[in-house]
Amino acid sequence: MIQGLEHIVSELPSISLVDLTAVEFDSRVDTKFVFHQDKLVEYLEKVSADLVVLEVHGKRIFNYQNLYCDDAGFHFFQRHHSGFGNRSKVRVRKYSDEGPFYFEVKNKTNKGKTVKYRIPLMQFQDFETPETAYLTKEYTGFKFEELPNRTEIEYQRITLSNKGLTEKLTLDFGMKTQNQESKFEFKNLVIAEVKQIHYSSRSAFIRTLKEMKIYKTSFSKYCSSVALLNSNLKQNRFKKIIANVKNIANA
Repeated sequence: MIQGLEHIVSELPSISLVDLTAVEFDSRVDTKFVFHQDKLVEYLEKVSADLVVLEVHGKRIFNYQNLYCDDAGFHFFQRHHSGFGNRSKVRVRKYSDEGPFYFEVKNKTNKGKTVKYRIPLMQFQDFETPETAYLTKEYTGFKFEELPNRTEIEYQRITLSNKGLTEKLTLDFGMKTQNQESKFEFKNLVIAEVKQIHYSSRSAFIRTLKEMKIYKTSFSKYCSSVALLNSNLKQNRFKKIIANVKNIANA
Protein backbone atom coordinates (compact mmCIF):
# COMPACT_ATOMS: atom_id res chain seq x y z
CA MET A 1 0.00 0.00 0.00
CA ILE A 2 1.18 3.55 -0.76
CA GLN A 3 2.61 5.14 2.37
CA GLY A 4 0.15 7.50 4.09
CA LEU A 5 -2.71 6.71 1.72
CA GLU A 6 -4.93 4.74 4.07
CA HIS A 7 -4.63 7.41 6.75
CA ILE A 8 -5.66 10.36 4.58
CA VAL A 9 -8.52 8.38 2.99
CA SER A 10 -9.77 7.36 6.44
CA GLU A 11 -9.93 11.05 7.48
CA LEU A 12 -12.27 12.07 4.64
CA PRO A 13 -16.06 12.29 5.08
CA SER A 14 -17.78 9.34 3.46
CA ILE A 15 -20.63 8.94 1.00
CA SER A 16 -22.84 5.91 0.36
CA LEU A 17 -23.24 4.12 -2.95
CA VAL A 18 -26.85 5.32 -3.14
CA ASP A 19 -25.84 8.97 -2.70
CA LEU A 20 -23.00 8.60 -5.22
CA THR A 21 -25.49 7.77 -7.95
CA ALA A 22 -26.00 11.54 -8.27
CA VAL A 23 -22.67 11.61 -10.15
CA GLU A 24 -23.07 8.32 -12.03
CA PHE A 25 -23.48 9.98 -15.41
CA ASP A 26 -24.57 7.60 -18.19
CA SER A 27 -23.15 10.09 -20.69
CA ARG A 28 -20.08 11.97 -19.55
CA VAL A 29 -16.69 13.46 -20.35
CA ASP A 30 -13.70 11.66 -18.82
CA THR A 31 -10.37 13.46 -18.33
CA LYS A 32 -7.39 11.26 -17.43
CA PHE A 33 -4.04 11.85 -15.78
CA VAL A 34 -1.19 9.44 -15.03
CA PHE A 35 1.55 10.07 -12.47
CA HIS A 36 3.91 8.44 -9.98
CA GLN A 37 2.29 7.15 -6.81
CA ASP A 38 4.64 9.27 -4.67
CA LYS A 39 2.50 12.30 -5.59
CA LEU A 40 -0.85 10.77 -4.65
CA VAL A 41 -1.01 11.64 -0.94
CA GLU A 42 0.15 15.21 -1.65
CA TYR A 43 -2.61 15.56 -4.24
CA LEU A 44 -5.30 14.31 -1.87
CA GLU A 45 -4.11 16.70 0.83
CA LYS A 46 -4.48 19.62 -1.58
CA VAL A 47 -8.07 18.77 -2.61
CA SER A 48 -9.30 17.21 0.65
CA ALA A 49 -11.40 20.23 1.71
CA ASP A 50 -13.92 19.49 -1.08
CA LEU A 51 -13.80 15.68 -1.06
CA VAL A 52 -16.12 12.90 -0.01
CA VAL A 53 -15.10 9.26 -0.42
CA LEU A 54 -17.22 6.24 -1.27
CA GLU A 55 -17.54 3.79 1.62
CA VAL A 56 -19.21 0.38 1.29
CA HIS A 57 -19.31 -2.11 4.19
CA GLY A 58 -16.58 -0.17 5.95
CA LYS A 59 -14.23 -0.22 2.96
CA ARG A 60 -12.89 2.81 1.10
CA ILE A 61 -10.28 1.14 -1.10
CA PHE A 62 -11.71 -1.49 -3.46
CA ASN A 63 -10.24 -4.29 -5.54
CA TYR A 64 -11.51 -4.10 -9.12
CA GLN A 65 -11.27 -6.98 -11.57
CA ASN A 66 -12.03 -6.63 -15.27
CA LEU A 67 -12.22 -9.09 -18.13
CA TYR A 68 -12.15 -7.49 -21.60
CA CYS A 69 -13.36 -9.29 -24.72
CA ASP A 70 -12.10 -8.65 -28.26
CA ASP A 71 -12.14 -10.43 -31.60
CA ALA A 72 -9.30 -12.51 -33.05
CA GLY A 73 -7.72 -9.45 -34.68
CA PHE A 74 -8.24 -7.16 -31.64
CA HIS A 75 -10.81 -5.03 -33.46
CA PHE A 76 -11.61 -2.79 -30.47
CA PHE A 77 -7.91 -2.20 -29.78
CA GLN A 78 -7.25 -1.50 -33.47
CA ARG A 79 -10.10 1.04 -33.66
CA HIS A 80 -8.56 2.98 -30.78
CA HIS A 81 -5.07 2.69 -32.27
CA SER A 82 -6.30 4.00 -35.62
CA GLY A 83 -7.76 7.08 -33.93
CA PHE A 84 -11.45 6.46 -34.58
CA GLY A 85 -13.64 8.71 -32.45
CA ASN A 86 -16.44 6.16 -32.36
CA ARG A 87 -15.16 3.04 -30.62
CA SER A 88 -16.26 0.39 -28.13
CA LYS A 89 -15.07 -1.87 -25.34
CA VAL A 90 -16.78 -4.98 -24.00
CA ARG A 91 -15.97 -6.00 -20.46
CA VAL A 92 -17.09 -7.79 -17.32
CA ARG A 93 -16.37 -5.90 -14.10
CA LYS A 94 -16.22 -6.83 -10.45
CA TYR A 95 -16.53 -3.60 -8.45
CA SER A 96 -15.31 -5.12 -5.18
CA ASP A 97 -14.64 -8.52 -3.68
CA GLU A 98 -18.31 -8.85 -2.73
CA GLY A 99 -19.65 -7.36 -5.96
CA PRO A 100 -21.61 -5.88 -7.57
CA PHE A 101 -20.79 -7.59 -10.86
CA TYR A 102 -21.68 -6.02 -14.20
CA PHE A 103 -21.41 -6.75 -17.87
CA GLU A 104 -20.69 -3.50 -19.70
CA VAL A 105 -20.43 -2.14 -23.21
CA LYS A 106 -18.61 1.18 -23.15
CA ASN A 107 -18.90 3.38 -26.23
CA LYS A 108 -16.88 6.52 -26.96
CA THR A 109 -18.40 9.01 -29.39
CA ASN A 110 -16.52 11.21 -31.85
CA LYS A 111 -17.54 14.17 -29.65
CA GLY A 112 -15.53 12.81 -26.71
CA LYS A 113 -18.54 11.55 -24.74
CA THR A 114 -18.44 8.18 -22.96
CA VAL A 115 -21.73 6.25 -22.96
CA LYS A 116 -21.95 3.08 -20.88
CA TYR A 117 -24.56 0.33 -21.13
CA ARG A 118 -24.56 -2.33 -18.43
CA ILE A 119 -26.41 -5.32 -17.04
CA PRO A 120 -26.03 -6.67 -13.47
CA LEU A 121 -24.74 -10.23 -13.10
CA MET A 122 -25.18 -12.81 -10.38
CA GLN A 123 -21.55 -13.96 -10.72
CA PHE A 124 -18.47 -12.48 -12.39
CA GLN A 125 -17.78 -15.63 -14.43
CA ASP A 126 -21.33 -16.13 -15.72
CA PHE A 127 -21.52 -13.26 -18.17
CA GLU A 128 -22.66 -14.96 -21.38
CA THR A 129 -26.45 -14.67 -21.15
CA PRO A 130 -29.18 -13.84 -23.69
CA GLU A 131 -29.35 -10.30 -22.27
CA THR A 132 -25.60 -9.64 -22.49
CA ALA A 133 -25.47 -11.24 -25.95
CA TYR A 134 -28.17 -8.84 -27.12
CA LEU A 135 -26.39 -5.84 -25.61
CA THR A 136 -23.11 -6.81 -27.28
CA LYS A 137 -24.69 -7.34 -30.68
CA GLU A 138 -26.83 -4.19 -30.45
CA TYR A 139 -23.98 -1.81 -29.57
CA THR A 140 -20.91 -3.43 -31.20
CA GLY A 141 -22.25 -5.65 -33.97
CA PHE A 142 -20.42 -8.70 -32.56
CA LYS A 143 -21.60 -12.03 -31.19
CA PHE A 144 -19.81 -13.57 -28.19
CA GLU A 145 -18.38 -16.37 -30.30
CA GLU A 146 -16.69 -13.69 -32.40
CA LEU A 147 -14.84 -12.30 -29.35
CA PRO A 148 -12.37 -15.02 -28.28
CA ASN A 149 -9.55 -12.79 -26.99
CA ARG A 150 -9.63 -12.21 -23.23
CA THR A 151 -7.51 -9.69 -21.31
CA GLU A 152 -7.65 -9.52 -17.51
CA ILE A 153 -6.95 -6.26 -15.68
CA GLU A 154 -7.07 -5.71 -11.94
CA TYR A 155 -6.29 -2.72 -9.75
CA GLN A 156 -7.27 -0.93 -6.57
CA ARG A 157 -9.62 2.04 -6.72
CA ILE A 158 -10.66 4.94 -4.52
CA THR A 159 -13.85 6.66 -5.68
CA LEU A 160 -14.46 10.26 -4.64
CA SER A 161 -16.71 13.18 -5.43
CA ASN A 162 -16.74 16.88 -4.76
CA LYS A 163 -19.14 17.84 -1.96
CA GLY A 164 -21.54 19.42 -4.43
CA LEU A 165 -21.86 16.03 -6.21
CA THR A 166 -21.29 17.60 -9.64
CA GLU A 167 -18.20 15.61 -10.62
CA LYS A 168 -16.48 12.39 -9.68
CA LEU A 169 -12.84 11.46 -9.24
CA THR A 170 -11.46 7.93 -9.39
CA LEU A 171 -7.91 7.01 -8.41
CA ASP A 172 -6.57 3.67 -9.62
CA PHE A 173 -3.27 2.08 -8.62
CA GLY A 174 -1.61 -1.32 -8.21
CA MET A 175 -2.66 -2.22 -11.74
CA LYS A 176 -1.77 -5.64 -13.21
CA THR A 177 -2.77 -7.28 -16.46
CA GLN A 178 -2.50 -10.73 -18.01
CA ASN A 179 -3.70 -12.98 -20.79
CA GLN A 180 -3.09 -16.69 -21.37
CA GLU A 181 0.50 -16.13 -22.50
CA SER A 182 1.96 -13.29 -20.44
CA LYS A 183 1.51 -10.72 -17.66
CA PHE A 184 2.61 -7.17 -16.81
CA GLU A 185 2.60 -5.03 -13.66
CA PHE A 186 2.14 -1.24 -13.88
CA LYS A 187 4.51 -0.41 -11.02
CA ASN A 188 4.20 2.97 -9.25
CA LEU A 189 1.44 4.12 -11.63
CA VAL A 190 -1.63 6.11 -10.57
CA ILE A 191 -4.45 6.77 -13.04
CA ALA A 192 -6.68 9.68 -12.02
CA GLU A 193 -9.91 10.17 -13.91
CA VAL A 194 -12.22 13.17 -13.54
CA LYS A 195 -15.77 12.48 -14.73
CA GLN A 196 -18.00 15.45 -15.64
CA ILE A 197 -21.18 16.04 -17.63
CA HIS A 198 -19.28 18.70 -19.60
CA TYR A 199 -15.54 19.30 -19.44
CA SER A 200 -14.52 22.21 -17.23
CA SER A 201 -10.91 23.16 -16.49
CA ARG A 202 -12.24 25.13 -13.50
CA SER A 203 -12.65 21.85 -11.64
CA ALA A 204 -10.57 21.87 -8.45
CA PHE A 205 -9.55 18.29 -9.24
CA ILE A 206 -8.15 19.28 -12.65
CA ARG A 207 -6.76 22.65 -11.58
CA THR A 208 -4.78 21.13 -8.70
CA LEU A 209 -3.24 18.46 -10.92
CA LYS A 210 -2.14 21.15 -13.34
CA GLU A 211 -0.59 23.13 -10.47
CA MET A 212 1.38 19.98 -9.61
CA LYS A 213 2.57 19.85 -13.25
CA ILE A 214 0.47 16.75 -13.93
CA TYR A 215 -1.28 17.21 -17.26
CA LYS A 216 -4.22 15.47 -18.90
CA THR A 217 -3.39 12.66 -21.25
CA SER A 218 -4.93 9.93 -23.32
CA PHE A 219 -4.73 6.64 -21.45
CA SER A 220 -6.67 3.41 -21.90
CA LYS A 221 -6.12 0.61 -19.40
CA TYR A 222 -7.28 -1.87 -21.99
CA CYS A 223 -5.20 -0.62 -24.92
CA SER A 224 -2.08 -0.17 -22.80
CA SER A 225 -2.49 -3.71 -21.49
CA VAL A 226 -3.05 -5.23 -24.93
CA ALA A 227 -0.04 -3.36 -26.34
CA LEU A 228 2.23 -4.52 -23.51
CA LEU A 229 1.01 -8.12 -23.65
CA ASN A 230 1.03 -8.44 -27.46
CA SER A 231 4.23 -7.01 -28.91
CA ASN A 232 3.30 -8.33 -32.36
CA LEU A 233 0.42 -5.82 -32.67
CA LYS A 234 0.89 -2.45 -34.32
CA GLN A 235 1.13 0.11 -31.51
CA ASN A 236 2.80 3.28 -32.82
CA ARG A 237 0.00 5.43 -31.41
CA PHE A 238 0.69 4.12 -27.90
CA LYS A 239 4.52 4.25 -27.90
CA LYS A 240 4.67 7.50 -25.93
CA ILE A 241 2.15 6.21 -23.38
CA ILE A 242 3.99 2.90 -22.96
CA ALA A 243 7.32 4.73 -22.58
CA ASN A 244 5.77 6.89 -19.84
CA VAL A 245 4.41 3.79 -18.05
CA LYS A 246 7.87 2.20 -18.11
CA ASN A 247 9.58 5.43 -16.96
CA ILE A 248 7.24 5.69 -13.98
CA ALA A 249 7.81 2.00 -13.17
CA ASN A 250 11.57 2.54 -13.11
CA ALA A 251 11.56 5.88 -11.26
